[in-house]
This record gives sequence, structure tokens and C-alpha cells, in this order.
Amino acid sequence: DVYKRQDRDHKWVKIGGMDLLIQQIPPSKNYGVMQVDDVLEIMKRAEITLTDVEPTQIERIFQVSGAELIIESELSGSPGDYQLVYTLRRKQSIDRGVLITSEIYDAIDQLANIVANRLGASTSSLRISRNALANQLLAQSFDAKNSGEFVEAEQYLKSMLAIEPNNMQAKRMLAEISVYLKKTEQISEIVSSIEQPANNIDSVKQEYREREYGRLLFWQGLNELQFKRTDNAKRIFDEANSIVTTAQDWLYLGYLAEGQGHLHRSIKQYDVASQYYNTAIKNHQIIKCPFGEGNNLLNLAESAFLQTNYVDALNFVNEAVMLATKRELNSLLEQAKVAEEKYITLGNQ
Repeated sequence: DVYKRQDRDHKWVKIGGMDLLIQQIPPSKNYGVMQVDDVLEIMKRAEITLTDVEPTQIERIFQVSGAELIIESELSGSPGDYQLVYTLRRKQSIDRGVLITSEIYDAIDQLANIVANRLGASTSSLRISRNALANQLLAQSFDAKNSGEFVEAEQYLKSMLAIEPNNMQAKRMLAEISVYLKKTEQISEIVSSIEQPANNIDSVKQEYREREYGRLLFWQGLNELQFKRTDNAKRIFDEANSIVTTAQDWLYLGYLAEGQGHLHRSIKQYDVASQYYNTAIKNHQIIKCPFGEGNNLLNLAESAFLQTNYVDALNFVNEAVMLATKRELNSLLEQAKVAEEKYITLGNQ
């Protein structure tokens, strides 16, 4: 999803509008829907910035990800007279159109309905925030997080939660930021602050809450692991895995399996670690994510290397190199080349 906006009064639309659209298209067993931070990460792998996206660059997203449908949109006009030009791009087809409305939110709603119809689904019944300040803060937090400015992102998210204290997405993102800032207590407070949903909550809202809560627990578990509290990390990872499995969140199932792999590798249970890395590869293959697959090939290589099995280590690295080359994943290719050089040098000593 790519938003371009020249109106200085609506800077939040570029990322905030993307998020509003995504939240209205619920995932199903037939397809997954990448969240905004997932989309931004994929764009980073494709070496594309949001500031000036060219249509010819979109092919890079198909190349480095498992995307089957990419939604491009460009908003122009002024309050009371907006034009949203959209392109629904698949590998073999392109569908274009324009929506003319007086409200930005209405244009996003209409586009969500069009996308859902193309997918044979209905739009989510989630109550999407229409608080302009909250959306602006969310967009700013994504910008800051994507730039590695974690303290700034933290402040935006805290400000957003002051406006919408039950926003699960903001809580999950704040937990992630807290991992980078090594703020264990803050993560615990976020988890403790999450209230049990009312009995009459509808299934779509419940699924959304569960998915975000599972993702939040992943970051809590990762934080425990970085401080070598492996028992706590395993307990939290197991709980997160149960929730994320129910939500069919294949991306985070891949992340969780990788986290479990790192956990077992840290206590020298290399065979168990390798089993988890292979599970991570399978989960990433389900959503056709070549970066996740290649990254875990490098994890398998490192496990083999730590057991002085240099032949297997180099074989796994070679697989990662071939995948990264084929899918033009330059950052992964660089990691693989560094690993290859290390294994050859130390293996020959």
C-alpha cells in the first residue's frame, strides 16, 4: 500500500491512511494482510522509500516478498473535493480507478470495499479510529520507528495511548520499541494494562485483539531472551505461539519459531534450535516470504558452525546466497557473504 500526499495539512495520510485501509481488510485462511510495519520493512528490503515511489519500482516488492496483490493509491485535491486514484496490481494484471469524495475517510472506506470485493471478502467491522490527532501520532511513530529513532517513536506512541488508551496496535508497537530501548518494566506494564474483552465483542474485533496480543507477547518474550531469562522467554513464546496459531498469523509464527531457535541455541541445544529454524522456514514459505526463509537458512548455518560442522554451515549459506541473489535481497546477500567468509576462514584454521 503506497500513499502519496502533497497537502501539508494531511501528512498523516501517507502512513495513517495505509493503516486505516489495512485494518478494514481482515486476513483469512486464503490470504494474509501485511500490517503497516510489515509493509515498511518489505519496502526497506526492496530499497524503496515512501517519499517518491515510482510505478516501475513496484515490481521490486513482488520480487522481494510473497505479495500477490499490491494496492497503490495517490490522493490529491483539497478538503471537500478529494480524488483518490488507485491501482490494484497483481503480477499479471492491473486494475485502476478513481474515487471522488469530500472526506478522506470516505475515500479509504470506498477503497477498502473495492479491495474486499476483489478478494471475495467483506470489510472488517472494526471501529477504525477517525481521530485525526491519533492518526497523525500513529503515522509519526511509524516514521520514527522506521528510521531507528526509537525514543521519538516511544513518545508518539505514549501520546497516542493518552488519547486512545485501549489501542492494541499502539500497545504492541510500544512493546516492540521497548525491546530496543531495553525497558523490561514498561513492557510488563503494557501487558498488564490489557483488559479482558467484553463477552459480547464480535468475532472480527476479537481476532484483531488476539493477533495484536500474540504479537505483543512475542516482543515481550524476545526482551526476556535478550536478558538471558530463558525460562521466562520460553513460557511467553509458548503462550504467544498458541494465540498466533489461532490467529493464523504466519509471519509472526515464523518470528516465534526463529525466537525459539535462538533460545535453544543460546543454551546449546543445537538440534532443537535447528528444528525451530526449519519450522520458521516453513512458516515463511506459506506466505512466500523469501527474506524470512533466507534469514533462517543463515540461522541453520550458524548452528552448524557452532557445532564445528563447517560443511553443513557452508551448504546452508550457499542456499541463502542463491535465494538472496534470485530474489534480489541485497541486505540478506551481504549477511550471507559475511557469514561465508567467516566460516571459510575459521573452518580452515
